[in-house]
Amino acid sequence: MPNFNNIVPPGYNILSDDEFFFNRIFLMLFGGLANERISVNKYMVDKAVDFIMDKYGLKDQPEKVRYYVYVGKKKSELFYLARNHGKQTAAGYTLILREGLLLHINKNMLNILFNDNIAVSEIIELEKELEEFTKKKKAGKKKNFFMIVKDYDGFDLQKYKVRHPDPDIGLHYNDDFQEFDKSVKSFLNDKSRTGLILMHGKTGTGKTTYIRHLISHINRRFIFLPLFMAEALTSPDLLPFLSRQKNSILIIEDSEKLIADRETGNGRPAVSTLLNISDGLLSDALGVKLICTFNTNLSKIDKALLRKGRMINRYEFKELSVEKASKIAQIHGLPYDGKNPITIGDLFNIENNNAEIQIKNRIGYTI
Repeated sequence: MPNFNNIVPPGYNILSDDEFFFNRIFLMLFGGLANERISVNKYMVDKAVDFIMDKYGLKDQPEKVRYYVYVGKKKSELFYLARNHGKQTAAGYTLILREGLLLHINKNMLNILFNDNIAVSEIIELEKELEEFTKKKKAGKKKNFFMIVKDYDGFDLQKYKVRHPDPDIGLHYNDDFQEFDKSVKSFLNDKSRTGLILMHGKTGTGKTTYIRHLISHINRRFIFLPLFMAEALTSPDLLPFLSRQKNSILIIEDSEKLIADRETGNGRPAVSTLLNISDGLLSDALGVKLICTFNTNLSKIDKALLRKGRMINRYEFKELSVEKASKIAQIHGLPYDGKNPITIGDLFNIENNNAEIQIKNRIGYTI
């Protein structure tokens, strides 16, 4: 069995920023390209490694284990593990489990690399066993989303918290919305699928609030592309950047100008990028899902975006029915007269003589 001695000398940082480094290590160890399974979570690293070393009999084989620690946000040099954790906090390990099977685990990510001689059932079983060592999320913890920003050498992500309350989908949307909600959540939770979700309708019908709801309920990275960064879609640096955000969900709000019908002459080059990201070979490589919202009529957007297989689902957000709006108004004490359908945004912003009640009942519906 090969070991790390014949790959790199002590002190060499196996955790290069090169995203293909582990695959190169696998190639050098086992003479072939690896299949790879990746999950992103927070792992109880020491406990997980104890379990793995027992399962694969690595306790007396330190040459098959590489251990690294963090110094601030920078990775330190590697050194061989003599199976003595001491008081140090383990940031991560790379372990040769057996011929054709390599595991890298750190506090946030798990990479399993394996060749075709390893049964997929063994990999699935290993993933299930390691789920026992993931940290459970605290109840009520606010979720985050990320915004793409320009960096001196390309693009970066800036983190923000979702601050508005999470709406009751059954209460605050029309009855036909629940089927769409179920379909969207199933799609976003499926790592094997890519494609596009379209959400359209007039301002104030709850599109942005629903995105906040998804961020709060879906365990994926949500990345927001603001309109002032729209030119990023045609940048040659964008695709390499997105390739490092696998299984993320890219959100583009108010996207009508970006996805306008190219046949009318109003379409922008960004449409081609969106088509490639949502379907085709690029979608396989990037693994990024798309959510686009817009306020214009569906007939004005590029027809290629509506192609079956590319567009997973779409929904037109409309005014609440009188019955639904009346129920919400009664629960929240809103002065709605019950005469006409009304958008959820208008309903929660009806003028009220009691400003204190209005502020108390406002949920934060925008678009």
